[in-house]
Amino acid sequence: MLLRLCVRVLILTWVAIAAVATRDRAALWPDERGLWADAVAQAPAKPRPWINLGRMYALDGAAGMAEDAYLRGMAAAEAGGRSVDEHVFGYGLGAANVALLRCRAGDRDGALTLAREAVKRRPAATALTEVHTWLERGTLPCSSASSF
Repeated sequence: MLLRLCVRVLILTWVAIAAVATRDRAALWPDERGLWADAVAQAPAKPRPWINLGRMYALDGAAGMAEDAYLRGMAAAEAGGRSVDEHVFGYGLGAANVALLRCRAGDRDGALTLAREAVKRRPAATALTEVHTWLERGTLPCSSASSF
């Protein structure tokens, strides 16, 4: 009987601690930008949090902060110990988005140069290849560029 009571008390204590910890962590994420900023703080060597934080900055209109986050994501993707997918997609998405930012800022030639060089490094990166092709053809104005 005493053993059952102790087990119940331990389980209830664990549930209470987990509930408080969950509430505290959720408070760090008031929005998606906060979530990705926390993810970067927790895993600064991973490319995905940097790329997603860059997207949040880009959507907020903070192009300089977005480019910095994308470049950090690209560097993280190129670091040793990353998976093939992280190398291809982390680098490719970062480069594609930096090219789009530069194009929107009026530097179409710089965007195209970056995209060309990046495609040479990561030809399998689909988003990057799309941006490169779009910039090469020059069929759409940079003002219509979004992000990946």
